[in-house]
Amino acid sequence: MLKKRSHKIILACVLVAILVAVGCVLVYIFIPFYSYDHYPAASPKVDSYDKMPGDYAGLLQENYYDADGYHRDFTVYVKEGSIHPLSYWRRLITGVSSPSQIRYVKYSCDEAREFWTKIQTMPESEAYAAYSFRFTGNLEFDEELGWRVFLIVDGKDAEFIKEELTKKYGDFVIFDSETYTEGYFKGQSELLIGHWYHTESRGYTKPEATEDLVRAIREHASLILHTELQNAFSDGRLNPGSYAGVYIGEAGHLVIGVIREEAIVDYQKILTADLIAAAIEQAQEVQDAEHSIDTSLLADDVIQYKVMLYPYYRIYAVHMSLGRVMEEYTIAETRIDDRENSLYVFVRDYNRRQDILDYVSNAGYETGFIVFQPAE
Repeated sequence: MLKKRSHKIILACVLVAILVAVGCVLVYIFIPFYSYDHYPAASPKVDSYDKMPGDYAGLLQENYYDADGYHRDFTVYVKEGSIHPLSYWRRLITGVSSPSQIRYVKYSCDEAREFWTKIQTMPESEAYAAYSFRFTGNLEFDEELGWRVFLIVDGKDAEFIKEELTKKYGDFVIFDSETYTEGYFKGQSELLIGHWYHTESRGYTKPEATEDLVRAIREHASLILHTELQNAFSDGRLNPGSYAGVYIGEAGHLVIGVIREEAIVDYQKILTADLIAAAIEQAQEVQDAEHSIDTSLLADDVIQYKVMLYPYYRIYAVHMSLGRVMEEYTIAETRIDDRENSLYVFVRDYNRRQDILDYVSNAGYETGFIVFQPAE
């Protein structure tokens, strides 16, 4: 009898223990031990934040309007495999930020913070000091994926670094996203909220510029300087009497025609070394600022001067004069060619060439720069 009673006591104790354990599990699953009545400051990007469960990944606010006005809706992001249901998170985050939906993602805040901290050290790491690479990117909270590092890696050893990152962090690092582009991170950098924009490794070396790139930079700088040249004529800083024309050469040089070599110094006073350097820097930013280019050599190789026979203003005067008699002399078109220091005259009746030359001479102009072409 005593034995039976002791068995019942033991069984009762076991049942009580099981009930207590089940109760504890249920409490753990459904009831948080603390709560926040505000939007929790929990992010892997910051050093200190509100304490959150290990499976918490983030809280996303979405705003929308309907017939009743403005509303805010919150979705809690939770690590895949979490045992906490939506009701748990609603008890944890109360007030206006309490979530109405739950979404499961691969990485929690804690995991994202751990990975992000390690990845950030790579450009300065001794282990990768011998490698040439550069990072553009940041840790971002994506609505579909949750926390991810979106990264653009370039440089001589970019492929090796990508393999290293993939080996260590798997799909936590996403390369060359169509959404998180270099332009996106450049904008963040300018707003002082982007972590990486062309952040170089300790061993980074700029790639050598190709001949085409140097030509493109030179040509862009030439266009900038050409505008400055035109402004100098407009505001009277340059005398047009010595000017014979201007054009962009095949290698991108700004070729300025002058009728005498002594006049070059007047142009150099306007198109100074500082102005040329500024134009090259601006052109580099537009074309490609990330290659190794000796800009000091390029500065001496942007502008070229060429002595020509005829001043531009005389050619232009004939161009305008013929424009008034085009129908009379069957002229289809007149075109100034700065490269050849010539005026091309396209005529429908090729037999009227001498008549046109006589007209120009009688008007008091030179004719040596006129080149006739049959009109098509």
